[in-house]
Parts: sequence; C-alpha cells; structure tokens
Amino acid sequence: GGEQVKLTTALDNLKFDLSKLKSDTLLIGDSAGAMVLGAWFYDADFVDNSDFKIEFHQGINPNSKNIFLVHSNNPRYVSPALIKLVEEFAAKKDLAMISLPENQEYILDVNGVT
Repeated sequence: GGEQVKLTTALDNLKFDLSKLKSDTLLIGDSAGAMVLGAWFYDADFVDNSDFKIEFHQGINPNSKNIFLVHSNNPRYVSPALIKLVEEFAAKKDLAMISLPENQEYILDVNGVT
C-alpha cells in the first residue's frame, strides 16, 4: 500500500522488472501495490468531492489489460464520480476495470488475467 506514484518511482529507481522474476514467483499487491500492477493506474485527490483532480499513469505491467479500482466499497476513497472517470478511461484504453473492495483479493496470471 501507500502512494502509487512514489511506489512506481521507487521501483523504477531499483530497476524492478517483472520479466526478470521466476515464472513461479508469487507477487502480491495491496492498495497502491495492486494499482501499479495494472497496465495503468490513477492518482486522485479529493475523491469525496465531485470536483477533484485525477491523473492516469502507466503501471509496471504493460502486458496487463487491467486497471484496478481499489477500496471500491469505501466512500472515503471512492466516489461515483471517480468510478465514472476510471470506467471511461478503461473503455478508452480497452482495459478491464477490476473493482477491489476492502479485504478482497484476486489471483491473476502473469498477464494480469483472472
């Protein structure tokens, strides 16, 4: 978890590369960690308000066809306006939006497919 932009910057600085992991590696991401494992992720401020700023960034898994909406059942982090913007972005980029409610996990293969 944490801040997804800082996380991707740190992974870039470490020269982290998914393709260098062993094929049987289990990689776990929670919150920001799950977000960056998609092809794209969002960074949003003031999601409890209809007037907020959102930016989309490339994730660390370009082979994934997903964008993750984390904490999707928690109105502290996710508003209907945020959901709409992420859905629109996903449609534009031909991505599946995977909604991750609190305390729920998904198992994805190396290409991010369930």
